[in-house]
Amino acid sequence: MLGRSVEFTLGCSSMPNHFSKSLKDVRGDIRAWVAQRPAWLQPPLLGALFVYAFVFWRGGLILLPFAILAFIFGSSADRAFLRPLLLACLVYAPGAGFLGGLLYWLVSPLLKRAGAFGRYLQYILTAWAYFAVLAFFLLPVLRPADKLSAGANWVLSGILGLVFGYVLAAMDEDDKREAQAAHSKQSTDPRRDGAA
Repeated sequence: MLGRSVEFTLGCSSMPNHFSKSLKDVRGDIRAWVAQRPAWLQPPLLGALFVYAFVFWRGGLILLPFAILAFIFGSSADRAFLRPLLLACLVYAPGAGFLGGLLYWLVSPLLKRAGAFGRYLQYILTAWAYFAVLAFFLLPVLRPADKLSAGANWVLSGILGLVFGYVLAAMDEDDKREAQAAHSKQSTDPRRDGAA
């Protein structure tokens, strides 16, 4: 149990092992780790950790250490350039994922009664909350001169929330179907005790 937690915390047991994992495997590792947490905390943790997984899955493990070193030891111009990028990757985007997951948990009791439509709506609301936080808090930090109006931010976050929420819900449905198929195959396959 502890080995699994340490392996997840470090991202993997070795760098080559990490780079050979698919994003689906990384998501599965995250889900397994989060499943051991309190039920109310699971959706917000999944939201934040999925964002970290996207950042660190490939390029983040290579680029972020260099960016952090350049931030610490670089010039003031380097720090001014890197500060918003590091905040975006390490704080704002995962924080938006946490808030989206929290909204997912809050609307869960209401939308569970709606079946598949409710699950899709939950994911759409989750993605909308994520993109709304990014539109209102992240974009002004990264591009203060190109700040969008509040109406444009709402429309943009709504469209992105609809598209990505649908994709997230479809991915979740696929994961559930695969887990059910694996479980049913496991329960129907007879155990072979050395017999050919």
